[in-house]
Amino acid sequence: MNGQPEPAPSAAPLPPPPTVFPPPVSGAGPYPQAPPKGPTWPTPIGVVCIVLAGLGLVSQPLNMILQRIDPNQAAIYKLFPAWYSQFAIYSMIVGSILSIILLAGGILLIKRRQVAKYFSLLYAVLALAWLCVNYSILLGGGLAARLTGAMKIAWYGGLLGGLPFALAAPVFLIFWFLRAKTKADMRDWK
Repeated sequence: MNGQPEPAPSAAPLPPPPTVFPPPVSGAGPYPQAPPKGPTWPTPIGVVCIVLAGLGLVSQPLNMILQRIDPNQAAIYKLFPAWYSQFAIYSMIVGSILSIILLAGGILLIKRRQVAKYFSLLYAVLALAWLCVNYSILLGGGLAARLTGAMKIAWYGGLLGGLPFALAAPVFLIFWFLRAKTKADMRDWK
């Protein structure tokens, strides 16, 4: 009437919009899905096993190739007896086989198969046995006696510095899979 629109008649307030999820039940958490069943440790340990196995499968042949094409490595090999070249090839083969066993154990662990325990323990025992053979040959085979000065220090430093890393995975896997809690966790796996 005086140029302004008339006010709309008052309407009842609108109801609140519907919720997508029902409100959480006390203690159930904010999400409607159920938490995963069973332990969560198989996935990270399986992934670490797969990564270590992959590194082993790549590094074994790569190390052998580098030893043949790098002039510094070739000079070191000339200091060693002829049998050491054959030993290095066998070492690569054994290392690759160990990596394949560890890879299988890691995959089976992620799939939550009981046989993963046996693959992991087989890897651990064979890796420790191979480590003993390897170190007895590398330390007691008269190889270091052929080196002098800094080369000898680097030889022993590499062997002794690498020992904790070589022991870590096998010792951990033996400890882990022989625990009563781990055995109980794996009891219901296929």
